[in-house]
Amino acid sequence: MPTPRKESEEAKAIKLLQEGHSAAYAAERAGVHPTTVQRWAKKHGLGLKYPYNRHADREDLVDVKEIIRLRKRKASRKDKKSLFTLAEIAEMCGCSRSYVKQVLAKAREEGRL
Repeated sequence: MPTPRKESEEAKAIKLLQEGHSAAYAAERAGVHPTTVQRWAKKHGLGLKYPYNRHADREDLVDVKEIIRLRKRKASRKDKKSLFTLAEIAEMCGCSRSYVKQVLAKAREEGRL
């Protein structure tokens, strides 16, 4: 059973989330860990798009088509190697190398690459 203090922290965090603040901000203001705020949000039926998961699919922030297009570019018509490395594509697209790798693996699965 939650203590009255925890209930007030939970209420404060939920109110902040409903006002449009991030889970990290709500956690800081309520004095709890962001994961706790995520759990409370789920309990209250609040859908947090990217509450604290840095590995969430972020297609709305990074142009997946651009990543695939850059990877398909070849150094020459005869060359089978890509013109850009994963690190170069990541830098051009403003994302991590691991995200580029993830996008390309998914594109291969779907037959887009």
